[in-house]
Amino acid sequence: MRSVNRIFINFLTAYTVLILIPLIAGIFMNGAIVREYEHHVRHSHLTHLKKTQDVLESFIDDIKWSTYQLAGNAKLQRLISDKDRTLSEMERSSLIRETMMELRNSLLYNTSFNSVFYVFLKDQDTIITPYSIYTHSDFNDSINFFQMDGISSVEWHSAISTRFFHGSILPVRSVLIEDFKNKRMIPYVQTLPVDLNRDIRKIEGAIVYLIGEADFISLLDHEELPPGSVSYIADEQNNLISLVSKGAGEFKPLDLEGDEGMMEWDVDGSRMFVIYTTSQKNKWKYVSVLPEEWVLKSVKYYQIISALVMLIALVFCLFAAYSLSQRWSEPIMRSFNSISGYLKKEEAGQISFRSLNSNVNELIHYSEGMQDELLDQQVFVHNAFVNRLINGFFRNEKNLQSYLEHLGFSISEKYFSIAVFFQEGVEGAGTTESFDEMVRVNTILKLQLQQEFPLRLMISDLENSGLVLILMTSSGSSKAHEEAVEQALGNYCSTLPSLYTDNLTIALGETVESLMKVHSSYLQAMEVLSRSDGQGSGNIIHYRVLDSKLEDYYFPLELESQLINAVKAGNTVTVAELLSSLYSENMEKRVLESQEQELFLSALLNAGFRVLSQVSDSVKEDLTSVPDRYNPQLDFQSIKGFLEELCGAQNRNKKSHNVSLIDKVQDFLQKNYINRNLSLLMVAEHFSLSESYLSSFFKEQTGTNFSTYLEKIRIENARELLSRSDEPIHIIAGKVGYNSDKTFRRVFQKIYKISPGQFRESLKS
Repeated sequence: MRSVNRIFINFLTAYTVLILIPLIAGIFMNGAIVREYEHHVRHSHLTHLKKTQDVLESFIDDIKWSTYQLAGNAKLQRLISDKDRTLSEMERSSLIRETMMELRNSLLYNTSFNSVFYVFLKDQDTIITPYSIYTHSDFNDSINFFQMDGISSVEWHSAISTRFFHGSILPVRSVLIEDFKNKRMIPYVQTLPVDLNRDIRKIEGAIVYLIGEADFISLLDHEELPPGSVSYIADEQNNLISLVSKGAGEFKPLDLEGDEGMMEWDVDGSRMFVIYTTSQKNKWKYVSVLPEEWVLKSVKYYQIISALVMLIALVFCLFAAYSLSQRWSEPIMRSFNSISGYLKKEEAGQISFRSLNSNVNELIHYSEGMQDELLDQQVFVHNAFVNRLINGFFRNEKNLQSYLEHLGFSISEKYFSIAVFFQEGVEGAGTTESFDEMVRVNTILKLQLQQEFPLRLMISDLENSGLVLILMTSSGSSKAHEEAVEQALGNYCSTLPSLYTDNLTIALGETVESLMKVHSSYLQAMEVLSRSDGQGSGNIIHYRVLDSKLEDYYFPLELESQLINAVKAGNTVTVAELLSSLYSENMEKRVLESQEQELFLSALLNAGFRVLSQVSDSVKEDLTSVPDRYNPQLDFQSIKGFLEELCGAQNRNKKSHNVSLIDKVQDFLQKNYINRNLSLLMVAEHFSLSESYLSSFFKEQTGTNFSTYLEKIRIENARELLSRSDEPIHIIAGKVGYNSDKTFRRVFQKIYKISPGQFRESLKS
């Protein structure tokens, strides 16, 4: 009986040890799950905080440069410079109204629906908003035009006009201004005039941009923060910029060490996770404070499930071990009993049994689906395409044609021009009712144009409640195109009720022979609108009929932005075209007085210095000379030479950087192609690039897609292995980075038109 027990116990012990090994591994894996999940939460929230940081910094940069553009506006500068009141009251009033209209059309006006801005002129007794004009006394606490929590309007304007602010962001306040009723706003203040060198100059006023805190909160309040959590932004002095709190009571920013990390923090006995990152640009801290219970809620659920599964599996395995031990011990027991009958008792005691050992080999087959994924690209809506055209966002004709093919558009016409429909002088302008009325009229006009207009066109809404049309014909000449357009517009207006034409002005730009140039026709149409007398009544005004002796220089914000972007991109062709257009418009078509000419040249030179402040030191060192921006003797040709040299230096630097980067990416792929997890995302993260940018950059530099290039590397190495080894095909597939030999066979067949097996056989024959 003791022998039988020994046999059974030996078997049971062996099976139990085999069971305990995966059980112990499971316990360690359970702990690893918790740590991995904590890391995942930290990474996820850090990623979101960094995205929030990038979006807000981009938003503030947009405000910054839009403020600079607005501060350099010629009409505003002219208004500020009229210190001696040389302008008549009528001229001054007209100049203020024109400035108000340009505020409405400025980039700053379209930055956010939750925000508002105004221009405070210190010595002019004037405050200008995009829709209204006030005196300083109008912005009084007793009048409901402007109120600010914790400070009177007089104290506020005294504070911002006695100290220099260079794009400063001030503490959050509840603000009432025009239609914004007691909303929490974040003031952004830029002193006029802009002084990048921080020289001591007389303060003429300020641009005040009130950022709606809702813009910040919408980014902070992500994925429905749980109860008890807090997400906030604090400045370099640890003052709150914006806060989303799902807990009770007040919250003060934490003292956090380092620029980034995750730490544990106890609040009234509750354990919290604090995840934070710091902006390198303005040293703002982006922080999320999350309850531990919520963070580990999911992992605890899986811990309980896995513990129950392990317990059930342990009971089942122990039962199986007991059954198997009995099963295997019984034959040995019977053999022992049979032998012991023939042996003497003393000999039987000398018999020993060796326990049986067996090796279990498992063959694991990995069956994975194909990993090639096609990224569906959203088709841009009609409005977005037209807006890209009129704003000159396409870099070249090839880029435009690719975009048209992507959208499924077919353009066969030869001539194009822009028409802008605008409702002027609407009664009650600036009110909600008048805005709704303009939207209703524009909607009806748009529907009728789409259904009844005889020429082919594309339509988009303008942000100022107007319509912009791209008119297309296949006429024999540009003159024939203009005649067809004017006749079609005239016939169309004659069929409209007077209700729709009483305040309607239609501005026409000149005819162009390429979609790439319609943005110039658009700028001309907008120039027509800015100079129209507002008579309405369906007037059709062509750019060519404007007075040839225009007194103001021509350099709209849209054209300035295009020139700056083209120089920064090193696009020498576009820069040459824009400079040629500016020279023709200002030096040939217009008769500018010396002061206007100086203002134009100053604005053009300032555009170059804006680019110069943003380029790398290597680009600056490549320049032979930099003009003195305060030299009154500078002429157009010298400024043109400076801009073209700066563009060329940027282009060379960009090409050098691109060559270096593509070499590094290709070398990385050659060294890591055997990694089965190698992907576009992994390479992008390795080089600190976005996935979309790396994809387009790789295609631009190599002429092929990333996935196609990686396939080629893997298949070429697989071909070499097939040629010089007899290893099975599925082994070779794994060696060159494929998870599945099926995927490998399919790609090999696609590239070489034969299967891997057929290729190997062809070598033998």
